[in-house]
Amino acid sequence: MHMIENGGVKEDDDDYQSPLDLLFEALEEEDPDHIAVREYKIFKQAAGKTARSILISAIVSITSRDDMELGMMGDRKQAVFAIIPDNDGTFNYYSRTII
Repeated sequence: MHMIENGGVKEDDDDYQSPLDLLFEALEEEDPDHIAVREYKIFKQAAGKTARSILISAIVSITSRDDMELGMMGDRKQAVFAIIPDNDGTFNYYSRTII
């Protein structure tokens, strides 16, 4: 999700570099043949609207299913591990809801 959130595109600015662009530039310097670098270069060939559509489709794909069976919470013993950042309270409600 962090990558999707930081992968913004600006249709009117071809020189704009998102935080995700910078992340992949650093990875490319470290390992130019990394599969993630190759796939990201393919993604970056898309026009602004197409790239935005790809990002939205990725979010829908990630959030469209419930692999944790949250609806069964409380019906059986279940361990849930949540890692949330100390400096950002955006997702704190996840850990409060689950407990």
